[in-house]
Amino acid sequence: MTTILVVEDDPGLAELIREELAQRGWDCIHCATGAQAAAWLAGQQPTLALLDYSLPDMTGAELLERAPIERFIVTTGAGDERVAVAMMKLGAMDYLVKDALFLDTLGEVVALALRHIATERSLAEAQASLRRAEEDLARARKVESLGLMAGGIAHDFNNLFQALRSNLELALLKAPDAPLRAPLDRALKILDKASLLTHRMLEYSGRSMRATQALDLNPLVEECLAALGGTGGRPVEFSGQAGLPPIEGDGKQLAQVILGLLQNAVESLEPGGAVRVRTGPGLAETGGLWVHPPPAGPAVRLSIEDDGAGMAPEILERAFDPFFTTRTTGRGLGLAAALGILSAHGAGLWVRTAPGRGTTFRIHFPTA
Repeated sequence: MTTILVVEDDPGLAELIREELAQRGWDCIHCATGAQAAAWLAGQQPTLALLDYSLPDMTGAELLERAPIERFIVTTGAGDERVAVAMMKLGAMDYLVKDALFLDTLGEVVALALRHIATERSLAEAQASLRRAEEDLARARKVESLGLMAGGIAHDFNNLFQALRSNLELALLKAPDAPLRAPLDRALKILDKASLLTHRMLEYSGRSMRATQALDLNPLVEECLAALGGTGGRPVEFSGQAGLPPIEGDGKQLAQVILGLLQNAVESLEPGGAVRVRTGPGLAETGGLWVHPPPAGPAVRLSIEDDGAGMAPEILERAFDPFFTTRTTGRGLGLAAALGILSAHGAGLWVRTAPGRGTTFRIHFPTA
């Protein structure tokens, strides 16, 4: 809504100005003194101000010192060029002399200023959108680069581990007695843990093996909620929309992603908080951050929202890096592996979070 602040000590002229502007559909706020204007400006800013230079209690310049106005046009009863120059230096968009032509030209001068303001705002929004797009692109390139590196390393290690496992198993077969078999058994267990880590790295890179099939999202989420186990008395509310089309993917891998996000949400809660889980059709998201945008086409959405502490921007920036954690001890690749699995499934991941305002993750799964 366009709001114009009229700072004018002449009540008759102020009413004429208001009528002229109201005919063009603009709302006006009138202040007769600098003190009144400063009080009104204490908590808000108009779209534009018409500022009389000579006020009963102060000049327009003095008012700007007490209560800065972002966009204003100076009006004065004396055509003093020095006043015009001084006010333009203070940021005035234009200068109008209150002569016989004042009301005739006022509407067009204000309209021109409002068009200029609208253009500035559109440009600022476009620049902000461009910065966000550049940040998203840089983040995507970073994730892709880390994924390629992690996938290559994990693939090579996996081959080495397979060869190592074969030799350990052969040594076990030839081991003559228990004292020799015990360290070989321990080595195999250690190798199992190392192999699991390479498997998680392959998941992060999107190169792990997948058993793809058509899946119903609601039963998959219900299974994950059942597997979640105890939540320490913290409520988890689930509402699944019926009749959703099936999605396609590896049930075990997708369950790993959902269960991990649920665990993070529950662990972030303070007393009295809750986790809300919803399914429904895929929709356009506003605000927040697309960590991985979904492809075009029909999709279903899983939303996991918590009332936890939320994440600061610098934490969110690193949340999907491998092995990053804010806990004393982490659980491995975490969100990085989840992102790799979702990317391999062609699913989009969106997040909205802020300190003290909780976190919402939304996954957009393409339909089968």
